[in-house]
Amino acid sequence: MGKGSQQRPTAKSYQDNYDKIFGKQKEMVMSEKELLLSENLRLRIENEALKVEVDRLNQYYRNR
Repeated sequence: MGKGSQQRPTAKSYQDNYDKIFGKQKEMVMSEKELLLSENLRLRIENEALKVEVDRLNQYYRNR
């Protein structure tokens, strides 16, 4: 048999260092307050977009 007939054992330090370098994936959990703030922000952005659209349409109809 040649040298490559068996897999070499993986050292425990390899696995530990992999987690240190790449980190473990963290589960994203939002609090109720964060959810409300993100929903509020989404609504404000939509509201601003609607205002811009209404202004654009008003400008269009005034210029006709």
